[in-house]
Amino acid sequence: VCFSDFELSQLQERLMETEVVMETLVNSSGLSHDSPPCVSLEQEQSLLQQLTAITQVMRSNHLVQDFTPFTPSEEGERDERGKDEHQELAPQTADQPDEDRPIRDKNWEINNALASPTEEREMESDRGEEEEREEEKRQETVNRCLEERKNWEGMSQNAQHEKKEIQREGEERAAREEERGWRNFEGEKRDGEREKRREKSLQSREERHLTLERRGEEEKAEQREREEGDKR
Repeated sequence: VCFSDFELSQLQERLMETEVVMETLVNSSGLSHDSPPCVSLEQEQSLLQQLTAITQVMRSNHLVQDFTPFTPSEEGERDERGKDEHQELAPQTADQPDEDRPIRDKNWEINNALASPTEEREMESDRGEEEEREEEKRQETVNRCLEERKNWEGMSQNAQHEKKEIQREGEERAAREEERGWRNFEGEKRDGEREKRREKSLQSREERHLTLERRGEEEKAEQREREEGDKR
């Protein structure tokens, strides 16, 4: 039979409790020089020794191959006791003598302490499986929360990246528009200067033309004056 660590610890605890009960029973029986009608003092001491040996074996975490809990004679006596265990090991009732009550109560405690280890293992195994299922559910919940958080963080990072891209595109568009406006302004400025230069050039030509006309008129006037002087 293979036991898990949890089953070994539970069985060890159970056997230690049984050992304490048996030790109390043997000590009380030895002091009163009286033993239960169904269990002799020698059988109680033998059972206590066997339980002590079992506890030591369980503490060492391994089983002894040649260890037998009962001898053949003790096995027969135990079978005889088992035929009427519900009557002999039951707690004190109203129709039982008062002097037998301590012994019967102790036997009842022993019977409870020596409950079926198979049933105990099955119950512990069921509890262990239930705890494992609960742990798996908790782990699944934790993993799902971590996955959702990871997805949310990824979406948040993508949103921040998209926001930065939109901001960068807006800044580039504003820079292009500003540059285009500056070029237009420079072009208009150059056109204005060119127009001014053209107007200035036209004005200079007109001034030269007027100067030439005045000079021609002045020359004509001087020539007329000379001609009139010659006539006189």
